[in-house]
Amino acid sequence: MSFRDFEKRIRKRANLVGKNATKGVRAVAIAVDNQVTFSTPVDTGRARANWIASINRPSNVINREPLAGPASAGPAVAEALQVIKSFKESDDAIYISNSVSYINELNDGSSAQAPRNFVQKAIIRGIKVAKKIKLLDLKNDNSGGITDPGLIR
Repeated sequence: MSFRDFEKRIRKRANLVGKNATKGVRAVAIAVDNQVTFSTPVDTGRARANWIASINRPSNVINREPLAGPASAGPAVAEALQVIKSFKESDDAIYISNSVSYINELNDGSSAQAPRNFVQKAIIRGIKVAKKIKLLDLKNDNSGGITDPGLIR
């Protein structure tokens, strides 16, 4: 193998690592957002409706009026998915935040509808997804990425 061929292979692999890392960040964010949104207890649906995904800095906006009850998750998850899909390799981070004044109390177990620490459980779900990410598969020069293709499209 010539030096030029070696250089091409290394550049190709470096490119794959970047692309697969971006896909991995998206997959983790989708998993966390879905888990935390659907785990949020519902009375009026306001807390569930106000999980907001953002790029590079957390949102402090409370901008969604909920649909009735459990249906309040739908628009929040759909909007988050669009934001998460827009994440690029050059971006710093994806934030998933909720600024309703009582979100900490809900997470501490103030509602009988959901167990304590539903936010932490969503983070644990994200960690499990992150552990499945393959940045580069050295056995197959042209592969790598998420080991569960259903996580990201």
